[in-house]
Amino acid sequence: MAILSEVVKRQIGSTAEQSVPLLTEIADSARGLVASMRDIVWSIDPRRDDLANVVFRVRQFASDVLEPEKIKLDFQTPPELEKIKLDPEQRRHLFLIFKEAINNIARHAECALVSLSFNVSHNQLIVEIRDDGRGFSDLHSQQSDTNEGAGGHGLENMQGRAAQLGGHLSVESSPGSGTCLKLTIPLKRR
Repeated sequence: MAILSEVVKRQIGSTAEQSVPLLTEIADSARGLVASMRDIVWSIDPRRDDLANVVFRVRQFASDVLEPEKIKLDFQTPPELEKIKLDPEQRRHLFLIFKEAINNIARHAECALVSLSFNVSHNQLIVEIRDDGRGFSDLHSQQSDTNEGAGGHGLENMQGRAAQLGGHLSVESSPGSGTCLKLTIPLKRR
C-alpha cells in the first residue's frame, strides 16, 4: 500500500485521472486488510467460543453479500448451538469455508435462493449450503474458475480447511440444477 501511495502522489502532480485506478486499488486493499483483521480478532475472542457465534457471523456475512445481489437466504439452525464449544482454529476455518462458499455463490451461481442448514448429529456438525443456480458439470473447471485472481483454488482451499478440522467437504452439482456443498466435521462437546 505504501508503494501504491507513492505512485499516486507522483501521478497526482501530472494528471489526477490516471490516479483513480490506483486509488481504488489502495482502498480495496485497505478494506480487505481491515476485514481480515476483523476475522482474526473475532476468531480468537474467547467470548465467542460457541457454534452459535459462528452461525451468527455466517448469517450476517451471507446477508451482507447476498442481499445486494437480490439473492434470498433461507437459514436453518438447531437450538443447541450454544452447547457446542469451538477453539479459535475451528472457528476460523469454519467461517472461512462459509465465506468462500458464499462469495462463490454471489459471483458464479446466478441463483435466486441460497439455503444454509446446520445440523448436529452423533457429535458431528453437518452443514449444507445449497443454491438454485446454474450449477456446473465439470468440477475441475469449477475449481479453476473459483476465487479468480488468487490462483483459482477456492474449492480446494475449502476442502483443505475441512480436512484440517478432521472433516470432509463434498460438492454435488449439475447444469441447471444448482450446487450443494456438504460439510461434515466431528465435534467435541465440553
